[in-house]
Amino acid sequence: MRDDNTFGFSFVEYDENLNIFIKNLEVEKERVNNTKDLYPLKNGLDCIHCSALPWIEFSGHKEPVSGIKDSIPKIAFSKVSNVNNELMMNVSINVNHALVDGYHVGVFSEKFQRFLNQKNLK
Repeated sequence: MRDDNTFGFSFVEYDENLNIFIKNLEVEKERVNNTKDLYPLKNGLDCIHCSALPWIEFSGHKEPVSGIKDSIPKIAFSKVSNVNNELMMNVSINVNHALVDGYHVGVFSEKFQRFLNQKNLK
């Protein structure tokens, strides 16, 4: 989200090296903040759509389908809340069942939770 409360979609180039990925993220954030464009320069089907809704807690979330051949995974993150001295954040995961089974969503969820539980996140 930009300072004027508008937003632009972004495409962050993935890299296995976390430092390079973070640099790619920072460059894309800078691009979005300095333009009124809605869509990124690079956009394709080889991605995951992620949304953050840090203003609200939700128990369900549905992303719009962007096309007939849409099979892009969509993940949304809610507001982080303190519940009984534990930080809680809901995550909505929408996938095309022709490509992903519940097993795979479960594996992702377990790994994601493991990363969140790490004490030394930087």
